[in-house]
Amino acid sequence: MVDIESFDKEIAKKEKEIIEFMIRSPLFFDQDQIFSTIKSYFITRKYLDQASLRKLTGLSAGKISQELQKLVEMGLIKETRFNNSKKKMYSMESIQDSFIKTAIDAMEEISEWQSNLKELKIELERDKKKLQDLKGFEKINNIIRLFSSSLPLNQKILEILEEYRLK
Repeated sequence: MVDIESFDKEIAKKEKEIIEFMIRSPLFFDQDQIFSTIKSYFITRKYLDQASLRKLTGLSAGKISQELQKLVEMGLIKETRFNNSKKKMYSMESIQDSFIKTAIDAMEEISEWQSNLKELKIELERDKKKLQDLKGFEKINNIIRLFSSSLPLNQKILEILEEYRLK
């Protein structure tokens, strides 16, 4: 484990740039900034504990604990202890597996909308005459149509990711 203080200032600066780039990237488009920041630090470092994450992020112990628990429950990081130490350490064993798992979760969430979108589409068509004059109707209708038409592709991507994860 590399202690945060032992990093050269230039390396620490570059790490911060990498973290900021990642949290703004499409890789984390559906995740909040705190979650993305902590997840990004696991990409740049092998092991982290709560104290190190507090120093890196400036977040409270409670918030760090919450986010770590979420990452563990999602299967993105694992809790570890070294040499029977009482100190909990966390690590992301595979960056690739972490991104695949996150993508699968996002795709499954999108798939859950399929029946809702069908109902919305039917309702919009049924009430089209009443709603057409309302501001934004066409935009909403187009979004629903676009989202609905992307669901089969979403399902195919989900199947590919699941198959890849099983390998």
